[in-house]
Amino acid sequence: MGFDLKKNSGNERIIGEDFDNLYLNNENLYKSDVRISEIDRLERTIALVEKYRKKINGKAKLLDVGCGTGRFTHSMSYFFNETLGIDVSKEAIQLAAKNSETVRKTSFKHTSITQVQEYDWNVITSLEVLYYLTRDEQKKNILEIYNHLTPGGFFICSFITEKKYIPLNIVNTLFAEFSMVESNYTYRFIFRKVEMVLFKVQKHIFNNSAFTNRIISQISGSRSIMKMCDYLSKLILGKKAITRAILVFQK
Repeated sequence: MGFDLKKNSGNERIIGEDFDNLYLNNENLYKSDVRISEIDRLERTIALVEKYRKKINGKAKLLDVGCGTGRFTHSMSYFFNETLGIDVSKEAIQLAAKNSETVRKTSFKHTSITQVQEYDWNVITSLEVLYYLTRDEQKKNILEIYNHLTPGGFFICSFITEKKYIPLNIVNTLFAEFSMVESNYTYRFIFRKVEMVLFKVQKHIFNNSAFTNRIISQISGSRSIMKMCDYLSKLILGKKAITRAILVFQK
């Protein structure tokens, strides 16, 4: 069961319940998404967090808003003295806590940013989360994030830039309270099309055979092919090829 963005966008209770059902039906989601494009996104984001953590003197705290099953949150324990992951899905938080039993300095809570009572976070992250909300809810949550940061603190977020998600032309308005200090874009248009074609060929022509599945997995999981497609996308389509943004803001 997947999330219906068009139907449920903006309702935190429904969002939480829908993801509860998703995680109840697939506990392996914590480890299931190993697409090279997603690994690349996480690597880029972690590198940015590490970079801006170094700009903070002394101890530092990170809040991960919409942490899901906590894969990213867990990796942040290496850089911060305290890390908290929050999510509106109770099942996601239970899985995150279960998978963090051996991870130090990391905790998880079933709640939303509006309910967090601590306002001294040095870094707040929100990855692939904001586009599940309506525009009004996005603005409300971004303002809450701004208020929860310490002066000079950093907000790092990633999102899909297609029109029905968060197009780049509304970023300045949506994040008006912040100053943008760095932008990182993914030019993944051609690669996404290649992936879609490969999976359709595998499903409808080769009937999901194990042999072709291995071949297609190698192609779609190739970092060199992904980089080549990114280069062609940027060269041919320019900014129109941007499919995801990872942005760093400062309070």
